[in-house]
Amino acid sequence: MLQQTSIEQARKRIEPYIKRTPLEKSTALSDRVGTNVYVKYELFQKTGSFKVRGAFNKLLSLSEEERANGVVAVSGGNHAQAVAFASRVLGAEAVIVMPDNTPQNYVDATRGYGATVDLQPSIAEAFEKIDEYRSAGRSFVHPFDDEVVMAGQGTLGLEILEECPEVTDVIVSIGGGGLMGGVSTAIIQNGRKCAFGESKHSAPTRCRRLLKQENRLRCRRSLRSQKPSVRPRFPKQRLHSRRRISKA
Repeated sequence: MLQQTSIEQARKRIEPYIKRTPLEKSTALSDRVGTNVYVKYELFQKTGSFKVRGAFNKLLSLSEEERANGVVAVSGGNHAQAVAFASRVLGAEAVIVMPDNTPQNYVDATRGYGATVDLQPSIAEAFEKIDEYRSAGRSFVHPFDDEVVMAGQGTLGLEILEECPEVTDVIVSIGGGGLMGGVSTAIIQNGRKCAFGESKHSAPTRCRRLLKQENRLRCRRSLRSQKPSVRPRFPKQRLHSRRRISKA
C-alpha cells in the first residue's frame, strides 16, 4: 500500500523536473461557500496538468537500461502528453497507444513531444496492445493504477499542506484514482480530511462502486467505460466523503 515515505521520496526525485504550482485563494469560491477556498493551479505544469508528476516519478524509478528499452503508455489525454514529455527530457523513447477517437489536438501535442502514437479502434484494444510492447522490452507507465505514479501525484498534496498549513479539508477530482490515491495518502496521514468529486456523467455509479468495497476501492470501468477492470491501491478509509459535482 502506498505510504507517506514514498511520496516524500518522489518529491525529491521529481523536484528538478516539475513546477511547484501556486496555491491561491479564490475570492469567488470563498464568498460563495462562506469559508476560505484555495485552488491549486496544476494547469501551469508543462503539458497542462498534474500528470507530469507521476510520469516523471515512474520514469526516474526505472533503471538506465529500462529507460533505454523505451516506455509505453495508454491514454487519450493528459497522461499521454506527460509521458511523452518526461520521456523526451529523460532520453527515453515513448510509444503512446491511443483510441482513434482521441481529439486531434491531443494526438498532435503528444507527437510534438516526440512520442510515437499508435492509434487503436478503442481504449480496450489500446490496453490489449500493451502486452505486445511489453514483450518487446518496453516498460508500461499506467495512467493511474501504479503506486509509483500515485506517489508522484501525491506530491501535490504535500505542497498543499506546506503552503496552507491551516487547511482542514481537501477536495480532489477522481477519474481513474491515481491523483486521489496519492493526495489522500499525503493529506490523511497528516491528519486532514480528503473528499472527492466528479464532473462526469458516470459519477454516481462510480462513486457507489468505489465505496462498496470493504478494504479497497474498485473501479470496474473508466470514464470512457471500456477500460479493463483495475483496482486503485488505496483504502476507502482515506476518503472522508464523496460529492457529485455538476458542470454548472
